Amino acid sequence: MATLSIDDAKLDAASELLEKISGADSESALVLGHRAWVATLRGRHEQARKLIDDARKRGGASALVAREAGRLALRCGDFDTALTRLNEASSNESRDEVARLLLRDSALKAAAAGKTAKPSVEEIITAIEKDFAARPEVNLERGMVAVAKKQSGEALVALAAARSRMSELRRSARELAEVDYYLGRAHYIAGDLKKARESLAAAVKRNPGHADAYYFIGQIEFESENFAGAVAAYSKSVDADPAGNPRAWFYLGDVSHVLGRDADAKKALKSYIERFPNGSDIEAVKKLLAKL
Repeated sequence: MATLSIDDAKLDAASELLEKISGADSESALVLGHRAWVATLRGRHEQARKLIDDARKRGGASALVAREAGRLALRCGDFDTALTRLNEASSNESRDEVARLLLRDSALKAAAAGKTAKPSVEEIITAIEKDFAARPEVNLERGMVAVAKKQSGEALVALAAARSRMSELRRSARELAEVDYYLGRAHYIAGDLKKARESLAAAVKRNPGHADAYYFIGQIEFESENFAGAVAAYSKSVDADPAGNPRAWFYLGDVSHVLGRDADAKKALKSYIERFPNGSDIEAVKKLLAKL
């Protein structure tokens, strides 16, 4: 039941159920791992880290615990740790399919950040296309790779096919939201802001905690010179996951300044510095903050 609630993006319900279960079975590694999963999805990274550490101490559910450690590391931008932990989870006898898909995400994001992924993106893609043959995950993967390469035409074809098949199969709200998110990004790359906005809006409707979708809505509103709308979207992004997207804090501060909301701008920029002292935009953040 908890897993179903998570898949349907009903994180409050999942959290409540897991709290009840944990009281009944003295916090097994299995329950702690699921609680860490929810905490990561809610942007509560320190809580997730503690739950993972506690699960390791308890012992058991090793694939699940490794997977959730990998998910957390991925969200925090620690791609080396993410790849290591997700390799552990996906090579386990359980053959955790979620871990394998997260491994793909880690490799793609590592490559986008200029890092070398082991296994490589190509190796992961080959394995998934073999093991997930005739399933919509293959087209989703092709679409994600095309988005990473900024090939909007190929991305839109593959993602539309994945979206159609997932709808037919009645996949979970969270899975459908992820396809809508990548469709939004593909339309954004193609320069169709109207369709990009529609797809991203569908993503956050299905998964209200999708911080990255809110971030790209903010980008679209900014480019459309709807600065108030951009601030609202960036705010929702950092509320959904305060530690998962440094650039959302940066743009929240920048656009708040454009609107003359310097107190809000200072707060956002200081949050960036506190949370991401080595972030890629740290010098730009400090420079802007010094002007306020």
